[in-house]
Amino acid sequence: VRSRRRPGRALALLLGVAVPALVLAAYGTAAFGEPWRLAFRYAVDPAARALPHAVRPLTLAALLIPLALLAAARFAPPRPPILGGAARREPGNSPQDWGGGGAIALSVVVAALGLLLGRGRVVLPLDWGAPGTALVALAVAAALAAGLALAGRGARRVRPGAAVPVAVLLCALVAGTLARGATAAPAAGGGDTNYLAPFGLSVDGQLKPLWTLNDVTRVTAGPQPGLDIGTRGSAISPWIDVTPGTAYHFEASLNGNGSGGLRVVFDWQDAERRPVVAQAWEPDEPAASGGRQVSATFAAPAGAAGLRLHLEATTGEVLVLDARLTVADGARVEPFPDYNRAALAFSFDWESAMGGLIHTRSVASDGEGPGGMLNGDGSPSVADAERLGLQMRQGAEFLATEFARYGIHATFYATGYDLLDGNPTCQQFLGDPIYKNVDKAHGWGSDYWATHPWYGNDPCTTEAQAPAWYFASETRALAAAGHEIASHTFGHLYVRGVTPAQLQADLQLWLQKAHQLGVPVAPSFAFPWTSSNSIDQPFYDVFTRLGFDVLTRLYQPLRHPFELDRVPGNPQLAIFPDQYLPSTPGSDAAAMAGIDEALARRGYFSLWTHPDEVLQQSGPVIWPRVIAYAAAQRDRGLWVAPVTQIADYSLATRRVSVTALPVAGGTRLLVENDSAQTLDGLTLTLSAPAARVTLDGRPLTDVRGAQVRLPALAPGARVVLVVLR
Repeated sequence: VRSRRRPGRALALLLGVAVPALVLAAYGTAAFGEPWRLAFRYAVDPAARALPHAVRPLTLAALLIPLALLAAARFAPPRPPILGGAARREPGNSPQDWGGGGAIALSVVVAALGLLLGRGRVVLPLDWGAPGTALVALAVAAALAAGLALAGRGARRVRPGAAVPVAVLLCALVAGTLARGATAAPAAGGGDTNYLAPFGLSVDGQLKPLWTLNDVTRVTAGPQPGLDIGTRGSAISPWIDVTPGTAYHFEASLNGNGSGGLRVVFDWQDAERRPVVAQAWEPDEPAASGGRQVSATFAAPAGAAGLRLHLEATTGEVLVLDARLTVADGARVEPFPDYNRAALAFSFDWESAMGGLIHTRSVASDGEGPGGMLNGDGSPSVADAERLGLQMRQGAEFLATEFARYGIHATFYATGYDLLDGNPTCQQFLGDPIYKNVDKAHGWGSDYWATHPWYGNDPCTTEAQAPAWYFASETRALAAAGHEIASHTFGHLYVRGVTPAQLQADLQLWLQKAHQLGVPVAPSFAFPWTSSNSIDQPFYDVFTRLGFDVLTRLYQPLRHPFELDRVPGNPQLAIFPDQYLPSTPGSDAAAMAGIDEALARRGYFSLWTHPDEVLQQSGPVIWPRVIAYAAAQRDRGLWVAPVTQIADYSLATRRVSVTALPVAGGTRLLVENDSAQTLDGLTLTLSAPAARVTLDGRPLTDVRGAQVRLPALAPGARVVLVVLR
């Protein structure tokens, strides 16, 4: 341009730069909210790994449009009219000669990185820092050099000025990558939420550890319990729900004898508690005698659903105090709505006389069932079954009254006759089967039911005539009051004593009768007699085929109390932890301690019994006291709701994606609800308190410090938050 002084060439050059620049600016605005935010930062940006599917077509367009322009330039006539003039093509000097190879090489590299990173196949470690980003830049530079070399073959020379656009692109790549790499491990954001459970909790004056400790680790007493890790000690935190792409910051105070060292391991796990990746950090120096602060920051990788933090002794002995885990960068989706930190469900195995009462396993209660009496010949006592059946009705009414005082809804696991107005035609359900494994060998007090039809004691009348046997009116009343109705099998089956086909037939009948009754039913199931032990995959397949997604009353002990586990091999089936609350004096203290522990762990908890037991022994005193205590803990962040509502909401939050990108003065969050459920009260935790938050351009006032609550988010909905600090 300088030698020939042709304005047309200058304008053509400007136009050639402006067209792809505008495309990139439009892409940056649509995908990231700012025209100058480029895709180069994907390589080291943890938030970019959660790139929503809706943005990927924009990425493809941003790659294909420049390629299309290059192709058009390559095959254009030698003397194209540009702005009214003509340009003569000179070998080695035209843009398609010196720039085509390099631009194509750049596009291929960026496309490959985008596809691999977008699908989660490649995750660059955040602790690479500047060296790692420099390697990325060198790799791209090598690709550009190779492209230029290929493009220059056969040309007389490549002028230095021709490399300027390529140099600009390379500088943008290096600057964008290093800018993010320099802040890959930000300091703690100052949020007011600590996701670490305390090391111990005082229960009846005793210090109960909440972490898993080995035999040389102990919890020390004090206002804030400490963790005394011996020379070979270690401790593992309870499960912590995490959001992929969000960075978490750990910090603690160490007091040692001058030689103690601590190793911190971030053990990321998927929803089935299988390891995803473990990231370890060790301080450079051992703890001094006066103590010091330690800290580490890592981002949750793609596929992670939770975190267990490991603290391990490396040398000497260390006392860990004031441990904290906070959100450092990005945003965490909370598993509970409305700023809550833990969840509690009240649930009841609710049966008419045609349940565990007539099919009693033993003479007296064994802690797994309501008990009952056998006749001298081993047959069940019909009179006792009817007496306890009426108590079941009365207990349900008593509970409904207590719950109504506090606006609490519970889950009632009903058997089949709870859904019937009667059976005056004496219908033989399921052919009135005989279950051969219901005998002494499987825990029954006699072999009576191994030779007698399961529904043989049906009085074949109406609910008005036999209210102990049929509960339809009571079930309708509970459902109308907002309580969940869920399955406890139709015939109160001993699940491990039947076949998968028999279980499926029973559950299908239960669903059919519930539909006929006209009450909404929850996709949840409680095992009668906690009979889940020794059942295998075909049984769990029955639950998934019939649409159940939450199981409870599993054979004790649970692998992880206070956690929402998944069935191994069936991750779509959640296991809701529970604790039996008997009506014996003093049991209310254990129930209240369980509620406190759930809050400390930020976990899940359920208290259950049979409604007839609520009216026995100390039950009329214990249950109102526990219900009132639970209602009071709602001010501490306890969500009290039915079992399935809690589990389904929590599982749905796993389908919410958050893409966090920096903007001037704060962060831009793209939030998408990919679940099939409308999420009310969805809560996000930020890295620091927000001064101002907008939702799709409008001010959002529902903010508490470092947390924000969104309006109802429908399935498939997508909103943009801008958080300014």
